[in-house]
Amino acid sequence: CGKCSASLGTAAPNRPSANEMLRVLSAKGGERKHLTMMFADISNSTTLIGHVDPEDAMRRIQPVTYAMKRAVEIYDGIVNKVQGDGVMALFGAPGAHEDHAVRACAAALEIQSSIEDPDMKIRVGIHTGEVVVQAVENSLYQTYDVAGSAAHLASRMEHMAEPGEILLTGDTLAAAKQYVETLSLGHRVVRGLSEPIEILRLLRMRHAPASVIFRSQPRLSPLIGRSSQLEALEAELANVANNQARVVSVVGDAGSGKSRLCFEFAERCRERGVRVYESRVSPHGHATPYQPVLDVLRDYFGIDTTHSSAEARRLVETSLGPLPISTEMMLLLHDFLGIAEPGRPSPKLDPAIRKGRLLQLVRSIVQSNQRRLTVVILVEDLHGIDAASEEFIDAMVDAISGTKTMLLFNFRPGYVMPWMQRSHCRQINLDALNQTDADGLLRDLLGKDPSLSLISRNIAERAGGNPFFIEELVRSLVERKGLEGE
Repeated sequence: CGKCSASLGTAAPNRPSANEMLRVLSAKGGERKHLTMMFADISNSTTLIGHVDPEDAMRRIQPVTYAMKRAVEIYDGIVNKVQGDGVMALFGAPGAHEDHAVRACAAALEIQSSIEDPDMKIRVGIHTGEVVVQAVENSLYQTYDVAGSAAHLASRMEHMAEPGEILLTGDTLAAAKQYVETLSLGHRVVRGLSEPIEILRLLRMRHAPASVIFRSQPRLSPLIGRSSQLEALEAELANVANNQARVVSVVGDAGSGKSRLCFEFAERCRERGVRVYESRVSPHGHATPYQPVLDVLRDYFGIDTTHSSAEARRLVETSLGPLPISTEMMLLLHDFLGIAEPGRPSPKLDPAIRKGRLLQLVRSIVQSNQRRLTVVILVEDLHGIDAASEEFIDAMVDAISGTKTMLLFNFRPGYVMPWMQRSHCRQINLDALNQTDADGLLRDLLGKDPSLSLISRNIAERAGGNPFFIEELVRSLVERKGLEGE
């Protein structure tokens, strides 16, 4: 269905240009979209430039608005308005992104961290909702704009934010909750709304692996139609236990169940005492270099967001105890992980030399598992990985030889790398569910009442055997109160 395909970002890879989109929107008079809006401005600009010459004021404001625009563009949003000392940005339109709320939150944090002038305090407001995206033309240019109460709410979040604060609504949190850490400020009255709404302060991003996402759900549907693929993973794990390292790739379209299959397999591994280290490439991976590599290393060292830098350094040094790591290499690793000790900077090295030493360290960590316990390293959504991280993946593929290590990846069709042709690499493909399996999933979600037969058939046809689409269509019906009963 159109809503699902838009939210999943399954549009054709050759997206139309901005001018073509504007022409289409202008001809159609607008298009309904579920997206995320962000407003950002300098909270104290009047005080800073109130008695300054206009040209001097512009020279001081322009670098800040440029930094705002740059942060939005990094995460593939568009700035549709620049209003003096602030911007309005859209994420998820005109081009669809499944993670528009996550991108908006990441861009907001990027804005806050990129402003070099300490006197400039930026406040940001974010809201996710349904609006009408339309083309707006004036005498100088044509651009996008949105109509609807959701835009008003995003603007109100900005006005309610304190200097240096990022506020978002519960709707944005619901769309991005696995990827952000927030602090609830309770329910507040917002001008223009009849009822108070929950408002949250955005604290930081977290790149949650799929296990966190699945465990946070109150109920998971049964894994249907994937028994042969699960058996294939088990067989490869048995080979790994016999010192035959494996690289296994699970390949399937968006929504086919790649992450769910890997989650179920990883849970089985954990139940048997097999250590699983995991990471997930963010959909905007190009904007966050090394993120999946850093997440795997942090998982390996046992570092999480609750640890101070000093605690994290102790965990690293304890984990690397058996390895001959020089002081210089340890300082380099601390810097790479973002836990460097104040006053003890890492050595100044040529970027290529620095990366080469880090690659060798990762190889050493992987190879240290020779003939010890069986280990699974899971990296999800590899199709979105940045070029810098790909070099580390390639190094890990080579390094597992002779160890009891399984590298488990999943990605969408079309992602191809040279290492996939190596002898210890295997691929498991996920096809659409057949009719019997799709019916079984719908019975679990809806029940067996005869009155549901027509709607079940319609959902199965529209979803085309895609399990995620099936669940999303059912969820949409429930949320819109299109179903009654238990």
